[in-house]
Amino acid sequence: MTRPTGDAPRRWDLDWQPLRGIGRPERDPPSLEASYAELPLRAVAFGIDVLLVWLIFQLMTQARSLLVLWFTRDDAAANDSALVVSGLGLLLTIALVTLLAVYFWRVFRATPGQMALGLFVLERGSGLRLRRRSAFVRWLLLYAPLVALLSYTALIDALFRSRVLVDADPLLVASAAYFVPLAWYLVLSLSVVLEKRRGRGLHDRLAGSVVVRREGPPA
Repeated sequence: MTRPTGDAPRRWDLDWQPLRGIGRPERDPPSLEASYAELPLRAVAFGIDVLLVWLIFQLMTQARSLLVLWFTRDDAAANDSALVVSGLGLLLTIALVTLLAVYFWRVFRATPGQMALGLFVLERGSGLRLRRRSAFVRWLLLYAPLVALLSYTALIDALFRSRVLVDADPLLVASAAYFVPLAWYLVLSLSVVLEKRRGRGLHDRLAGSVVVRREGPPA
């Protein structure tokens, strides 16, 4: 392509698509209105969701810290109070991530990050919204590890305070709680790339879901 020399270009290069082999499904689109979503778009949408959850989680963490300070003024009840607060923080994190995924998939057919990029999560066979079981399976494989990433300090604290992990190495437990979910997300990303027909990752195949994007403006 010859580059123009004037102030305004004679042509805009707007035909970029993800390169073959890094997440662009090769199968024909499911219809004239939708295409299978590429991995880069899906990754950005997931990143938006993670950022949103992280911001809310930070607010929850500050509130949890205030509760710990309030309930641990008496040293005799410090351990039990901190355990209760840590457990409460973990439960709130699980509820938040579950709401983000299962509720939004069921009601809006997409999480906030997916809605921002025009992506939809639907059932592969019917093209309709996910059923409860499918949404839960997809959440379990895709978003449950996010709970461990965000709240691994509260989780580890609760496990040690409850004496579930008495003789375990704290550093080893913390490393596992952090790096195992990251390794799992790498596996899911590779499964999306390797499934070239529709770009369905392992979580999509087990949940019976597919991620598509709208072709053209909304009707």
